[in-house]
Amino acid sequence: MKKILLSALTIFTIISCSGDDATNNENSTSSLSKEVITGYYQGETTGQTIIEYSDGKIAKESNYNSSGILNYYYSNTYNTNGALENSFIYNNDNIQIGTTKYYYDNLGRVIKREFDDNGTSYNKDITYNEDGTVTAIQSNGTVTTYYINENDLVYKEVEGNYTIEVEYDGFNPVSIMINGTRSTFSYHDTPAYINIKQNMFGNYKPNNVLRDGALDAYAQDFATKYPYKKVNQNGVEQIRYEYIFNDAGLPVKRSSYYYNELEEETEYIYQ
Repeated sequence: MKKILLSALTIFTIISCSGDDATNNENSTSSLSKEVITGYYQGETTGQTIIEYSDGKIAKESNYNSSGILNYYYSNTYNTNGALENSFIYNNDNIQIGTTKYYYDNLGRVIKREFDDNGTSYNKDITYNEDGTVTAIQSNGTVTTYYINENDLVYKEVEGNYTIEVEYDGFNPVSIMINGTRSTFSYHDTPAYINIKQNMFGNYKPNNVLRDGALDAYAQDFATKYPYKKVNQNGVEQIRYEYIFNDAGLPVKRSSYYYNELEEETEYIYQ
């Protein structure tokens, strides 16, 4: 194995693919069977998340506390177009305690999200406007407007006085502005990034942001390169990723640092 300290380039993404390497990346995605994510705080383990994949999509996600005891888990189902339809939440007694359901129009665009937490509903309705913007209205009355660029990527989110705007280089975010505060991202060129999140919500790219409405969290879902750092406007490193790749060029481990302190380690397991 070879360890690569992803240097001099960056972002805050997790897993995507490039168009030029789509075939190889799809094969890599389908062979990924599990991620084991261990959290840390000041050197101590805080817990673990295990993500299980089926046909390149997340099938189950289990969360454990620092003692290895199951807290809860998610089980996902997909519609005939391959888009996430239901995410069921179960406690450690295997009792269902919540459901998130997504609805799509005949163009494959998400139009509604319903979240039920033990009988309490939190819904979101999504409308596609004639001017190309998208409006999301939550059950509490919160209204958010989204703007989409020529690559079908959401680049701006406005909710009252709160604004997030992302600048892209192709499909890769290079900066993000949150209410006037700017951070920049850079990337490592090789090997090709594998696709995981990109294919969870069908073929309409904005679904990845619109389904939960968090541009700062999901703008990276279609990036084509591996992340290295996130740097704030004062030049201070906020996030850094280090990888170990196998001989096939696939990641087998990722270490995530937050202000130079180890925050997370991810182990990638393939079929």
